[in-house]
Amino acid sequence: MRLTILLLAALALRLGFVFAVLPAIEPHLPLRFDADNYTAIAQTIWRGEWRDVERGPVYPLFVAACGGSLTVVRLAQVVMDCGTVWLVFLMTRRLWGEKQALVAAWLYAVYPLAWWRVAFMNKEIVLTLLLAATVWCWQRPAASGAGLALVNLCKPSYMLLPLLRRWWSPQRRSYLITIAVMLAAIAPWTIRNYVLTGELLPVATERGGFTAYVTNWWPTRGDWETSKPLWQAELDRIRGEHADLNPVQLDRLFYRLTLQNIFAEPGHTLLMFARKAVMFWLVNASGRVWWAVALLQLVYLGLAVAGVLRCRPPAELLTVVLYTWALHALVIADVRFVLPVMPYVCVMAAAAFRYENKRLA
Repeated sequence: MRLTILLLAALALRLGFVFAVLPAIEPHLPLRFDADNYTAIAQTIWRGEWRDVERGPVYPLFVAACGGSLTVVRLAQVVMDCGTVWLVFLMTRRLWGEKQALVAAWLYAVYPLAWWRVAFMNKEIVLTLLLAATVWCWQRPAASGAGLALVNLCKPSYMLLPLLRRWWSPQRRSYLITIAVMLAAIAPWTIRNYVLTGELLPVATERGGFTAYVTNWWPTRGDWETSKPLWQAELDRIRGEHADLNPVQLDRLFYRLTLQNIFAEPGHTLLMFARKAVMFWLVNASGRVWWAVALLQLVYLGLAVAGVLRCRPPAELLTVVLYTWALHALVIADVRFVLPVMPYVCVMAAAAFRYENKRLA
């Protein structure tokens, strides 16, 4: 009964925000609900003309399945985010017991940045659910491999995550099965990309090369949003000098230029890494009510740190959090990208209210 009440409350909070609160504040904010043009991509899918290699297939197919309608996407994402609340409950119950599970699930259910992200055509809500489901199945090799495949087909930056598992342990065979299933599930999309471009591209570029270049180019100081005119001119110059390259080749060029910048300015790179490591948790690129966002995040992080000190969580949870944090500190950092790790922050925060130490069964 308590779980049912919790899930209904999570549903009501998200529906209320998206369809009651947001329409009232939207006229006063310059919001871009489809900044990545997923509606246009959905139209190419319907016409059978989908040749995009910049994005993984999961989220464009999701938007297409919703008819390209922002309202339908929002409703689906509300339901999916409530699914994440349920998974937070299940993960925490397996670790710390039912009381702490309710605490963790409530922490995620009332997390305002999740309500906010539900309103947008961005992959974070879907990615958060897929990643949480994968972590829940972590001890089942085939299921976790399939989950990792879906995660990477949504956002391919998690390709290296399974390599951080304890593959040298007695469970090495299980980890190898996980990796094999993941690669086998991704392979058809890799073949599709090769047919389209003649290049070996496992999932998508995600424009990772130019993003890495921009956020590791010292004049931007790692800040993507406020330095747009500066880096757009620089990207136009580089693209003009290499107009003969296809999107995959151009993305690889930007990765090479990024490495050149890092080796040429290691001190500046370290400063930007430290700055982005903070931005990941506390700073929203738009700068709107930044103090409220930072305060909210500090409360959640403080509880999570207290929970980690009181009851050591499984390595799997810490691995996902630290991997995602390091990845965005290296490339692009914004509090938007923290959402996929907030379920585990809530799990660890719940341990702050517990005295007995239990391990993952």
